[in-house]
Amino acid sequence: MPNFEKQLYVLPQRKLRAIIPKLLSLIILTVLFYLGILLNISFLELSAQQETITKLSSLLFLLVIIVLGTIVAYHRTQPYIFYSDRLTQGKKDLLYKEIINITSKRNLADKIFKTYSITLTNKFTLRHLPEEVQI
Repeated sequence: MPNFEKQLYVLPQRKLRAIIPKLLSLIILTVLFYLGILLNISFLELSAQQETITKLSSLLFLLVIIVLGTIVAYHRTQPYIFYSDRLTQGKKDLLYKEIINITSKRNLADKIFKTYSITLTNKFTLRHLPEEVQI
C-alpha cells in the first residue's frame, strides 16, 4: 500500500523557458538538415515524381521530429514537489540531507525569460524557475 505523504510546496517550472529554446534549436537543425537533403537529392538522377516524393517525405519526417522534440520538452517541465524530508521531480528524488552547497545561475535565456536555476547537487538542479518565486 503506497504511503501518501502531504506535499509542503509545489514549485512549477516556466514551461515557455523550456519549450521555446528547444523549439528554436530543433527548427535551425531541421533547416540545415533539410538543406543537406536537398543538396544530396540534386546529385541523384531522379525523375521529377521521385524527387518530389523524396523531398516531401523527408520534410514530413523532419516536422514529426520537431513536434516530438517539443512534446518531450513540454513533458520534462514537471513541477518540483517539496515534502518534509525530500524534494521530487517526476521520478527523481533528493533528500534534503544530501544538499551540501546551493548555487544560483542565470544565463542569457534565463534573463530573456526572467527565470533562474538553482544547483543543489551535481545530479539535481532546479531549472526554469520564475524570477517572481525566490527560494
